[in-house]
Parts: sequence; C-alpha cells; structure tokens
Amino acid sequence: MDDSPHHEPTPQPLDSPEARQWITILHISALAGFLLVGFGQILGPLIIWLIKKNTVPGLEAAGRDVLNFQISWTLWWALSWVFVALFGCLVIPLVFPLVVLVAWVAIAFVAGALYPGFVQLASFMNMNWNRHVDAQWKFFNHLVGGDGDNATKHREFYDEYLSVLDLTEEFYLQTIQRVFQEHHLPRGIYHYRGTRLVKPSAIRNVALMTVEGEKDDISGIGQTQAAHDICTSIPDNMRTDYIQPGVGHYGVFNGSRFETEIAPRVTQFTRRFTRKAAEEAATGTKR
Repeated sequence: MDDSPHHEPTPQPLDSPEARQWITILHISALAGFLLVGFGQILGPLIIWLIKKNTVPGLEAAGRDVLNFQISWTLWWALSWVFVALFGCLVIPLVFPLVVLVAWVAIAFVAGALYPGFVQLASFMNMNWNRHVDAQWKFFNHLVGGDGDNATKHREFYDEYLSVLDLTEEFYLQTIQRVFQEHHLPRGIYHYRGTRLVKPSAIRNVALMTVEGEKDDISGIGQTQAAHDICTSIPDNMRTDYIQPGVGHYGVFNGSRFETEIAPRVTQFTRRFTRKAAEEAATGTKR
C-alpha cells in the first residue's frame, strides 16, 4: 500500500492580497446606500458577490454574511420609521453606530488585524440572549436581597465568560478554510506547517477520550466523536466517549457539572493509562 501523501491542487489562500482586496471592496460597497437611497447597501455587495463569488477564495461566504447583515439592517431601518410614525420615537440616530461598525470592519480587514474578542463574544452571547438577560436580572435581585454568595458566583462566572481573546487573522482564516470548509484532517491532507502530513490513523499507543455536551449548540454531538472514526489504529479498550447530560458548550469546560462529573471521569481515564504505561515499563512488556 502506497503510504505517501497524495497532493491536491493548493487553492489560493483566503488571506491572499487579491482575496483581501475584493472582500474589503465587498464590505465598503455596503456604503453605497448613502449614494443610492433605498437599496444601495444591498445592491453594492450583491453585484460584487455575483461577479466574484466563484473566482475569489472566501468571497462567496463573506458575501452571504454581508448580504444577510444588510438585509436585516434594511428591515430594521424600515421598521424604525414605523415606530417613529406610531410613537414619535427618535430611533433613526441609532443607525449611526451600525455605519461606524461597517467602516471599522472594512478598515480592520485592510490592516490584516484581528478577529476581536468582543465581536466573538457578541456572537455567541446572542445565541442565548434571554438566558444572559435572565442571569443579569437574578444578579440584580441577589444584590438587592443581600445574597452575597450568589452575587459573587455570578461575578466569578462572568469574569471568566467575558474574557475572550482576540484571534489573529492568519489563525482564524486558516481554521475556517482548512478545518470547516475543506476538511483537511478527515480527508488525510492536513500538513503541519505546510510540510509534514498529519496521520491520525498512525496513532496506536495513545488513549483517546472524547467529551461532548448534550445541549451543546456550538459543537453538536458527533463533532468530537468523529475523532474515533479517523483514529482507526487505537484499540477499542483504549478509547471512550462520554456525553454529559444537561450541559451546553460552556458547561463542558466549566461549572459544577464539569467539576463533579466530567473532570473525575477524565482524571480516572488518564490515570488508568498512566498506570498501564508504568506497569509496562516496569515489566518490560508493551501491548
């Protein structure tokens, strides 16, 4: 069997000068709404997306995101006029921060800067917005009621939850491209630093444990379990999978159920194979 890596045509990287230039133009074209009153903010990105989506790497997905945002913004803008007519509320000035945000995204992309932590945070907090609002309301009641213990727990949780690091452009774009779009690892074409082929099937003597959350809406059940499918040489008695009931994505890594149910299982699994390695070293045997 030929174990040499098979090489596929290398696509133009997402962070190439041409891709960056066209995606920047895509974002800036949304400002066409100031020139073409009505739907210019949609027509600008739509035209670029239709022309370049099949030739510029990353533009097809970026165009969908821009168009989704602009369509949502346009609907919100139209509804704001309805509120003005019905209630006399001056909500139009709230549009200004959105304009600033569009300009900021375009400038950041040109500069090749970062995927800011606060933008990441806003994205996944909006996935469970009601839960966070409810948590803040309970926090307020704890403070008013003098419940210092629960108030402290709330602060400790959110001090950690809100600590989101910026991601470098290279890391973020490479992860999107190689992991989620082109699936390099399961296809057997993932290279370390572009030179050394990574072969999960070559792993034989390392135990594998995967952990997932029953209510995880970010990394759904099966995404981590896939590691067992590509690590085909690990014996069955050296692998296990555990699904933690009642926790979401964050609960897999933090909280009471992590401390009382997940961490002990991970520790037990690790110690079992640490002892196994020690016994094999002592007896000079190896399975």
